[in-house]
Amino acid sequence: MLPAEYIERAMDLVKDSGDKYCSIHDSLSGLNERLNEGRFHLAVLGQFKRGKSTLLNALLGEELLPGAILPVTAIPTFIYSGAEHRVHVTFNDNTETDFSSGDVSEINRYLDEHVSEEKNPENTRGIKNVELYTPAPVLRNGLVLIDTPGIGSTHRHNTEVTMNFLEECDAALFVFSPDPPVTEAELDFLKQVRTRVKKIIFVLNKADLLSEEEIVKISGFIKSVLYEKSGVDLSEDIFTLSAKSGLNAAKTGDNDKWNLSGMDRLRTYLSGFLVKEKGEVLLKAVSLKAVNILSEFSMRLHLEARALELPVDDLKRRAELFRKKIEEAMTRREETGDILKGDRKRLLDILDVQSKKLHERTTLYLNEILDKNIKSGSKLSENRIREEFALSIPPFFEHELKEVSKYFSDAVSERMTVHEKRAADLIDEVKSAAADIFEIPYERSDEKIVLIENRKPYWVKHNWSASFIPVPDDLVDALLPRKMLIKKITRNMQRLAKDLATGNVENLSWVTLQNLDDTFRKFTGEFDNKLKAAIEATEGALLEAMKRSNEQETGSAAELDDLKKRIESVTELTSGLKRHSL
Repeated sequence: MLPAEYIERAMDLVKDSGDKYCSIHDSLSGLNERLNEGRFHLAVLGQFKRGKSTLLNALLGEELLPGAILPVTAIPTFIYSGAEHRVHVTFNDNTETDFSSGDVSEINRYLDEHVSEEKNPENTRGIKNVELYTPAPVLRNGLVLIDTPGIGSTHRHNTEVTMNFLEECDAALFVFSPDPPVTEAELDFLKQVRTRVKKIIFVLNKADLLSEEEIVKISGFIKSVLYEKSGVDLSEDIFTLSAKSGLNAAKTGDNDKWNLSGMDRLRTYLSGFLVKEKGEVLLKAVSLKAVNILSEFSMRLHLEARALELPVDDLKRRAELFRKKIEEAMTRREETGDILKGDRKRLLDILDVQSKKLHERTTLYLNEILDKNIKSGSKLSENRIREEFALSIPPFFEHELKEVSKYFSDAVSERMTVHEKRAADLIDEVKSAAADIFEIPYERSDEKIVLIENRKPYWVKHNWSASFIPVPDDLVDALLPRKMLIKKITRNMQRLAKDLATGNVENLSWVTLQNLDDTFRKFTGEFDNKLKAAIEATEGALLEAMKRSNEQETGSAAELDDLKKRIESVTELTSGLKRHSL
């Protein structure tokens, strides 16, 4: 049987066992939904003007995404399967908006207004995330496509933004085209991508512009360059295709032209191999989770059966021993809380030190831009330096976000690993105590607790000070000798550099602090829930058994026989799921 069949049978078995097991049934139901969804994140990457949007539109079968005549802003667009065409936009202040339309051109226009540099220059609308939902067949098996900013445009921070979210992706489509086949920027970008994405599929777009002989030559050239410059040894062929021809064929329903475009080969590959590859990983993860859930269910059934077998006095004596173990566990839980508070303070001290160092680096970086302008000998302009500051902030802080976040998350991870083990040990002790006291089988779970969530800061690009005279620089500069002009600009720009450094470092510190508190809060909540569940499951089974033992002696044999049959069924289902989890 497949894992889904084991889980569905387990759900039926738990449901038939009564309402007291509804939480276990809900957990299995959630796993079943996750298995059915099975999302696979595929990012489409490449240099500006390689035809990424056209390729995505061809895969979707409709011209939903706007063409990149101008570079897009640094806002990845996530494309999900949905019942209708809908765009969901999340802003930096966490407000949200939805737009639905049956008209594809309206969806295209709405997206263009939010993600194009022409309609949303430098992301002045403050957009954090864009999601597109569409009933495209290619997405039905859980595939999620991600349209990314193109590298090599004038917007340098696009590359950093793309890199920072790639760790969430399962694979990437890297798009080349003949004009020219490979650039240095692409090779440098590819080296970085390979450190974050295990599976990369290479595509040569615009093949309709080439002859068969040229396709062979360019494909071979790309392979050799990738191997020599980036160490990529392609065991698979590069997908050669014409996204433009494929899109036109999809819009007209011409299957022959669709096949000739090369798009059918790529779509079949994505729908087959990649989804299967992702499915295997998902099956293992879900199967292991189901084994852990059924292990808890089995323990509760064993406990009920054991309670029915024991004399009432013996059952009460053992129950009292278990309650003492619970009291010890709760005392240790309080001690864990005190240690967590101490660790939070120590981590905040680390964050404070890192923030001060980052402030120094930021101020130095901006002052270097100022010095470069002064030493250039060209005409000085405050407005030009301000603009350079504004353009330099995003790429600098996107890079620093990655570096500081890694340093801090490593420190958090080191401490949370200790707490994870302590929490798992304590929960295990509660369950082991019940197993020992009531002489029932128990198998420890390897399930982890902590989950760390990442946020994106809203960078302060401009910080106009009221002390700046609201007169165009050119008028003021013309009246000042160069020495006085240098002194004036240096004073004003150093102040601005300090303000920008302070604002952005405080922003990054605040986001990192929120991540830390989220981590601790989620860990504490999950820890308490699991400990409470372990205690309540055991006590609940005991109270139920003691109640039945006190109220009636008849029927216990039948109940015991039924419980043993259920235990056998759970054991069989668990064994099957274990085979899929290996």
